[in-house]
Amino acid sequence: MVAVGAKQVITGLENALIGMKKDDIKEITIPPEEAFGLKDPELIKKVPRELFEQNNIEPIEGMTIRTAAGLATIESVAEDVVVVDLNHPLAGKTFTFEIEIEDIVPKK
Repeated sequence: MVAVGAKQVITGLENALIGMKKDDIKEITIPPEEAFGLKDPELIKKVPRELFEQNNIEPIEGMTIRTAAGLATIESVAEDVVVVDLNHPLAGKTFTFEIEIEDIVPKK
């Protein structure tokens, strides 16, 4: 169940739900700007590998780690530097959904 206007889902999906009626079905495509945003190159950082070693972490490409700035994905690992991406894992992606309205509950 989704409360339209309550920001429970990504903007593009919420916008698509507006005006739909019970039993309506439609396919929608949501661009990154209306989903999890575009990838921000400023959120891709080079981190000295020694920081991982100091924290007993063996960096592996594709690994998700928790940082002071939030979750990050390790993009690449070199001898002395690790590239981490602090963007949301779904940033930059376009989504296609088929949505069906099974019921509408009026706001109380």
